[in-house]
Amino acid sequence: MKKLIYILMLVCPVMVNAQIVPTDAFQKVRLTQGDRMLLAEIKPVSSNPKAKPGLWYSWYSASQINTTQGGFSGKLLNGEYKEWYLNKNLKEQGQFDRGLKSGIWKTWREDGTLSATYTWKNGQHNGPFAVYNEKGLPQTQGSYHNDLLDGKIKNYVNADSAEVTRYKDGKVVLPKRDSSSFLRRINIFKHKKGKKDSTSVKKQ
Repeated sequence: MKKLIYILMLVCPVMVNAQIVPTDAFQKVRLTQGDRMLLAEIKPVSSNPKAKPGLWYSWYSASQINTTQGGFSGKLLNGEYKEWYLNKNLKEQGQFDRGLKSGIWKTWREDGTLSATYTWKNGQHNGPFAVYNEKGLPQTQGSYHNDLLDGKIKNYVNADSAEVTRYKDGKVVLPKRDSSSFLRRINIFKHKKGKKDSTSVKKQ
C-alpha cells in the first residue's frame, strides 16, 4: 500500500505539468496534437469578450486547443503562441488577444524556410503581409484592411520585377484613363477639320 501511494505521488505531478504550467502572472499550455507540438499562454482576463459571429476564437479545454467561429467554450488563448513540427522546426508563431489573433504572425515550412507573415488586429487581417516561395524569397506582398486586400499588391515574376495590382476594399481598382491625352486627340481632330473647311471655302 505504501508503495502504491509513493508511485501515485510521483506520477500525478508529472501528468499535470505535462499539460499546464502555472505561474504567478499567467499559465502556459504545452501540448502535442497530431503532427504538431505547441506552447500557448493563457493570461488572465478581467472579462471574456462577447463573441462576434464572423471571428474565429482559439481556446483551451480538456487538454486540447480548439478554434471555432463565433463562439468559445473554455479558456481563451491570451498571449504568446508557438507551434513546432515534430522535427522541432517552428511552424507558426504569434500573439493572441483574448482568443483572437493579434499583431504579426509568421509561418514556416517544415524545412525551416519562411512561408508567410501576416498582420492581425481583432481577429482580422489588418496591415502588411508577405508570402514567400520555397526558396524563402518574396512572392506576393501587400496590405489588408478589415480582412480585405487594400492598396498595391505586388506579385513577383522574378527577383527583379513584379506585377502590381491596386485594390480597394477587396476589389481591383482599374487604372484611370488619361483624360488629358483624350482631350488632346479631340483638339487635334477639330483643328484638322477646321483646316479642311477653310480650304473648301477658298476653292469656291
